[in-house]
Amino acid sequence: MRISKLTMVAAVFMMVSSMAAFATPAFQSTDSDTLTIGGNVPARVDISIAGVDAETLDLQSVVTNRLIAQVTERSNVRAGYTVSVESANGFKLRGTYEDPDELAYALTYADESVDTSTASFTFALRAGRTGSGLGHGGDTRDLSISYDALSVNLFDGDYEDTLTFTITAEE
Repeated sequence: MRISKLTMVAAVFMMVSSMAAFATPAFQSTDSDTLTIGGNVPARVDISIAGVDAETLDLQSVVTNRLIAQVTERSNVRAGYTVSVESANGFKLRGTYEDPDELAYALTYADESVDTSTASFTFALRAGRTGSGLGHGGDTRDLSISYDALSVNLFDGDYEDTLTFTITAEE
């Protein structure tokens, strides 16, 4: 069997063409890719109370703006936060004995008067971030008490109230 020149040239051409289709592409001089980095900072609010002189009140005198505690607020919430205070006894020092006497008192928190006509009070919305830096100590605010123990004749004994401070992130 004799193959013609034309058939031979066509076969070689087809073989070279098919090899070129599977050949390695030409040298590439640059390339790039991307990497996205990131993380998340969760919303955080917390509050702590350091009693200064809260358990040794003189209940036989008139007291005006006596510092009883320092409250530290911490927040990183952009929308801000509120602080509220709730009194177990309706903002009254109550005797710990049966049929107890009561002594009403007033509070100031960060120079803001607390409305003691109800058992709880919420302060105005505060800025979102307290202090600076992740390890900051927060914003510390003074809590002071005022009362007139001379206007009542209290029985002897211990008197107390429990205040609960709550910090709430705004949404």
